[in-house]
Amino acid sequence: MKLYQLISVIIFLIISLLFIVFIFSPKFYIKSYQYDKDYDSFTLKIFSKVKEKECGFINISKEYVTFRYYYNLSNFNKGATAVEDIIFDYKDNHFHIINKSNNKLILNIECDKDIYIKANNYLIEKKKQIKDESFRSSKDIFLGR
Repeated sequence: MKLYQLISVIIFLIISLLFIVFIFSPKFYIKSYQYDKDYDSFTLKIFSKVKEKECGFINISKEYVTFRYYYNLSNFNKGATAVEDIIFDYKDNHFHIINKSNNKLILNIECDKDIYIKANNYLIEKKKQIKDESFRSSKDIFLGR
């Protein structure tokens, strides 16, 4: 009988711990954006809903989309992908970055539609510039892209 009670208590503690982790796990959202003329880049600023402070970014430059966001040392995400290899999408108030070659979702984060539209328009413009010979980088010209 005592073994049954011990197992019940352990199961209860595990379920309680999982519930607490789920409730207090950080939620992120894109709060604002900034265009930097000097570097010709567009940055989306990521904030934590729990702490209400800036905790990351998504940067769209001439050649790459890079992102990094963090809540603490054990909970962070980062990555970089070439502009021509991704697409942006918007569903249910969430901004999605999708790998074009395999349709894999790279990033899913809450965002207002107007911020998504500005970021997507910037991405489209960068893709057009990549195709235009006069905007290609020396690296792309060397590699024949």
